[in-house]
Amino acid sequence: EFSEEKTEEKTFHAADGDMTCDFMHQSGTDTYYWGDQFSAISKRFEGGEAMWFLLPDEGVTPENLLEDVQVMDFLLNRSEWENSKYLIVNKVIPRFDITSQMDLREGLMALGITDVFDPEHSDFTPMTTDTDNIALSQVKHDARVTIDEDGCTAAAYTVMAMAGAAAPPKEEVDFVLDRPFLFAVTGIDGLTLFVGVVNHPV
Repeated sequence: EFSEEKTEEKTFHAADGDMTCDFMHQSGTDTYYWGDQFSAISKRFEGGEAMWFLLPDEGVTPENLLEDVQVMDFLLNRSEWENSKYLIVNKVIPRFDITSQMDLREGLMALGITDVFDPEHSDFTPMTTDTDNIALSQVKHDARVTIDEDGCTAAAYTVMAMAGAAAPPKEEVDFVLDRPFLFAVTGIDGLTLFVGVVNHPV
C-alpha cells in the first residue's frame, strides 16, 4: 500500500507528449537491480507474490526491453541476478489502470491446435453430449492490471466462444517511473503471471 497523503501530481513523459497524472511516493530500503538498458525494483504482495517495475534507460523504449535477451533473462532468473544492491530507494510510481485484449486463435492454430475449430473434427464429449457441429469460433484473452494507494489488482480471463551495465548507485537512488515503463507480476513460485507496458497511466 501507498500513503494517500504522499500522492501528488507530476508529469509523465509519454512518447506522444507530456501528460499530468497522480504519482505515489514511498521511500525505504530495498533491492535495486540494473542491466545494460534498464533499472528495476519490486514490491511484494502479502501472499509472497511480487510486482516488478523495469524502467528503461533514457533513449530506450519498453519495446526495446521486450526484445532484449538480458531483460528476458532477468525476468526468468531474478534470484541469480548479480547486478543488484540493497539501499534506500525513493519510489515514485504513477497510478495506472491498463487492459489488454488478445485473440489467441491464430497462435493456437500455429501450435497445431486446429481440431477444436473444425466442426467435423472437434470432440467436446467430455463437456456435452450434444456434440454435433460444435467448434470454437474464437478464443479471446483479456487482462487488466490496476495499481493505486490500496495496492495492485490483476485479473485475467479467457473467453472461448462456440461457432554492459552502469555502476550502481552509492547508498540511495531515485526510482521515478515518469516515462513509459515495463512491469511484471510474479507468483509465489516466481513464475511471471502478467507482463505489460505502461505508455499512458491514465
